Amino acid sequence: MSDWVALDVTAAVAWMRERYKSLPLNYVGHSFGGQALGLAANNSEVSRALLIAAQAGYWKLMASPERYRVFAMLNFVGIPSPGSWAMRRLERVGRGFAEGRI
Repeated sequence: MSDWVALDVTAAVAWMRERYKSLPLNYVGHSFGGQALGLAANNSEVSRALLIAAQAGYWKLMASPERYRVFAMLNFVGIPSPGSWAMRRLERVGRGFAEGRI
């Protein structure tokens, strides 16, 4: 992931700045793309940024009560989910596609 920032995001910002010298540079980042802007060496070139779902990756860094909701989702919902009815149903549908029945 560090290569995405050091190579890709930094190169994209540099390319845009070189191509559009006189225009303000706007940035849209989703998920890690939003976090990557803060880590890019040339992020000062960006005049405005729209960051979508660029949350902190560690639940203890989040503010309460969101911290506890995320902890519960990761530990009590996320782990049991693979054995849930919905997952079994999706597997059955997937087999139907593979066998040409759907």
